[in-house]
Amino acid sequence: MEYKMKDLLESAKVGNQDSKLKIVENLRPLIISSIKKYNYNNELFEDLYEDGKVEILKSINEFKENKNTPFLGYVKMKLKYMYLNKSNKKTLDTVPIEKRHGKESLLEILDSGENSEDILIKKENTDEILKAIEKLDMNSRKIIYLYYVKNMKLKDICVTLDLTYYSGAKMKERAIKKIRDFISRS
Repeated sequence: MEYKMKDLLESAKVGNQDSKLKIVENLRPLIISSIKKYNYNNELFEDLYEDGKVEILKSINEFKENKNTPFLGYVKMKLKYMYLNKSNKKTLDTVPIEKRHGKESLLEILDSGENSEDILIKKENTDEILKAIEKLDMNSRKIIYLYYVKNMKLKDICVTLDLTYYSGAKMKERAIKKIRDFISRS
């Protein structure tokens, strides 16, 4: 696979610090545009910029050429999901779920089809659903929030939370089961 930064990347992968610095310098505009697009906060700009540089350095070591993905595309997606994750984490950690969404809209969000899970959730009292969601661990709450509220695809959620697709699907399934179990016990 040929691309502009191939020689720099190969040199950086073997530990050449100058190559790593040059890659980070060349990708400065990408870091800035990613911050502005996905998580712009004037007060945290420097911290977010430093996080972007660290993410690029991690990406150098994690990048696998045999995946048929260009390095720049890989880095762009890593930055996107890292900044989205930071933005979502702040939202999830600081705002109670009932404040983010009206009680009626939460039922509409959870109503995504006519399978048994959705029928059960739809019939239950909204307060019980909110209590059940609050009882979930943070990763399960994030998956439920990103899937039902932000309407993200499960594969994108898995990239954001650094999970395999299989793990994300299982966590979502278990979270829904926990919600159902909590409601049935109430």
